[in-house]
Amino acid sequence: MPRIDGLTLAQKIKNEPEIGDTPLILLTSIRQQYLSGVEDSNTISAVLTKPIKHDELFDCLKNVLSKNERKIELSATIQEIGEPFQLEDFSKPKVRILAVEDNKVNQQVILGQLAHLGYQSDLATNGEEALLALEKNKYDVILMDCQMPVRDGYSTTAEIRRREQPGKHIPIIAMTAHALSGDREKCLAAGMDDYISKPIRQKALAELLARFTNNQTPGISDNNTKSSEQFNKTDYKDAENVKIVIQELAENDQNFANKLIRAYIFDTTERLAALAHAIESNDLEMIKNQGHSIKGSSVTLGAVTIASLGGELESITQSGSLQNAKILLESMNQEFSGLKIFLKSLLTS
Repeated sequence: MPRIDGLTLAQKIKNEPEIGDTPLILLTSIRQQYLSGVEDSNTISAVLTKPIKHDELFDCLKNVLSKNERKIELSATIQEIGEPFQLEDFSKPKVRILAVEDNKVNQQVILGQLAHLGYQSDLATNGEEALLALEKNKYDVILMDCQMPVRDGYSTTAEIRRREQPGKHIPIIAMTAHALSGDREKCLAAGMDDYISKPIRQKALAELLARFTNNQTPGISDNNTKSSEQFNKTDYKDAENVKIVIQELAENDQNFANKLIRAYIFDTTERLAALAHAIESNDLEMIKNQGHSIKGSSVTLGAVTIASLGGELESITQSGSLQNAKILLESMNQEFSGLKIFLKSLLTS
């Protein structure tokens, strides 16, 4: 985590008399060597490796609470907060998909769409987590974001192909905000089988996944590029465009629409604040990452103006000059202010 890592935070918690006896579970992407022996210390009660499964989390909580002699009725507690998400009722229970996406808003969209389509799915937030997930589980298809921190989709795909055994090939579909022919070639060169352009439409995703899960011949599609071009050339103003896109993404599920809107507002508010701090401290890498993330989630919702501003901010970091950064940030804040008011008007109870 930024500013302070998990182990340091855990030690600080243990040093606080009022909360020092609280059991702490460390969540990590990779069981690195420096974590060896952590569970035997008095600081960390257990270590879970991401991506975390419901049954693993349940068993871990049960064991940790049992060790600490906490008199908690686990079954009652779980009943109060809601039953664990069950996948057995889906119409395609044998198909398991790994979604690799770092943007929180896009995560909501892709996992929601996969659930609506009846697929089992797991989430990895970067390439390293994806590689770890593949060591633990078998997947039928991977949906791979291209630009991510830690490890991007291109190098992750290349590593997956390097590890594959002869005769075994897992389809990898790129999820990209770009729709240029050069990006298609880059996807193919990395070892991807196809790609789908953001914002992802559920119908296009359903057709693409059906083709691969039915073992049909893979190949780079042209229809995704065309739909993205049509989307970008829309004559609608952002407000109307956002409303249409959310309706399409939510598939008339208002609860999902509400969740998506709240996630976008929360995530963008945090990222704009982080951008302001990064610009003040001349942190080029942070500016680039935050601009890219705002661009990605805004494109997903159809907010093309703020997405364009995020892209501009991302681009100027390549020159090393931040001369227009504050102006762009001010424009993004103004745009987001109006967009936020409109998004809140779409929320229903």
